[in-house]
Amino acid sequence: MNLALFKLMRFLGICKEALRATLSAPSRTILSAVCIGLGIAGVTIVTALGVAALEKAEYMVETFGSDTLFLVSGSDYNMPFSRQLTLSVGDADALRENFPDAYFVSPIRNVWGLIVSYQNARLMSEVGGLTGSLEMERNWKIVEGRDLTPDDREYANNVCILGAFVRNTLFPNEDPLGKQIKIGRGVCEVVGVAEEKTLGAYDNVLNTFVLIPDTVFAKRFQWRRLLAVGIRMRFYSMDDVNRQLPMVIEFLRERHGLEDGQPNDFRFFTASSISQMIYTVMGAIGAFLGAITLLVIIVGGFVTANIFLLATQTRVKEIGIRRAFGANSNDIFQQFIVEFVIVGFCGMLVGVLVGSGYAAFISSFGFLDVKITPTVFFITAFVSLVVALTFGILPARSAAKINPIDAIKSL
Repeated sequence: MNLALFKLMRFLGICKEALRATLSAPSRTILSAVCIGLGIAGVTIVTALGVAALEKAEYMVETFGSDTLFLVSGSDYNMPFSRQLTLSVGDADALRENFPDAYFVSPIRNVWGLIVSYQNARLMSEVGGLTGSLEMERNWKIVEGRDLTPDDREYANNVCILGAFVRNTLFPNEDPLGKQIKIGRGVCEVVGVAEEKTLGAYDNVLNTFVLIPDTVFAKRFQWRRLLAVGIRMRFYSMDDVNRQLPMVIEFLRERHGLEDGQPNDFRFFTASSISQMIYTVMGAIGAFLGAITLLVIIVGGFVTANIFLLATQTRVKEIGIRRAFGANSNDIFQQFIVEFVIVGFCGMLVGVLVGSGYAAFISSFGFLDVKITPTVFFITAFVSLVVALTFGILPARSAAKINPIDAIKSL
């Protein structure tokens, strides 16, 4: 018989004995699997959180626009969309004139809490004025109808684009295009519907808007004609955004007459800052959960190792029978390692099930879509194998060192 085949058959026999020994002691197997599984559950949820955070960061960068610099009225000590409007249309014009590398500069003007209605359906919505197209100004696409055109702006046409939530609320069972809706005391014709974007629990807020040409907005809302909630600047690349940002900040500080030491009276966001914010928050949470997980894995591994060490003392007769039939110390060592790997695999299944429950609980809050992906599963399986091999060595060595003569005498 080929030597390699002989070794394979011998190892398969060892695996068979390990499986038989594992199944013959269900209490020991279940207790050990639970001890390991609690730690593996932590690994599962930490890994799943990391994957979900990465996906969320990529999605938010795509939604925000990697080439975008967003300036927001209000100082660092105010909420981003407070009533303190410190930016103006004049600021946007000045930025457009002094920063030619920005291919698009637009003031963001809107009013929150206006009643928008169609027949018997109504809701409160944001109403905003667009300087350019929806895709250019907000990085959103039109899924029904058309975008606003330069003619709409030039001739102040009473037309509008609906957010997905507004469309579904006012027109749940009919085509909204061409219909007249009321915005406060005025009316406008629906010419387009924006794509729906998701942000977890804030989906409805994100998609609750009605957008009209900025010339129409200026006529209807005179008190907001010169003020801006924010300013959106778009550059040719993310590198241009990062390079121009310090100069934009200094330019606005000088324009607003801020002295050294005074805080900015505006805030800024870029794709990089949003990603960094998500990574920082999730990194802190991951580090905390990771430390607890590591502790649980170590404790669970030691407990399981001690369970196997105690079991070794009660399995002297079993080892004696194996030695009497020709098993050597290496065979005994391998059998105990395989048993530990089997228990580790069972612990992985327990951990994945418990981790899936945690993932569903976290996902219910709406911000992150935490799920057990193949990547999470394979990382969990790898950690389970490492735990089994690490903590299984001591019990396996202890079993392999049992004096074969004493083991046989115990029969």
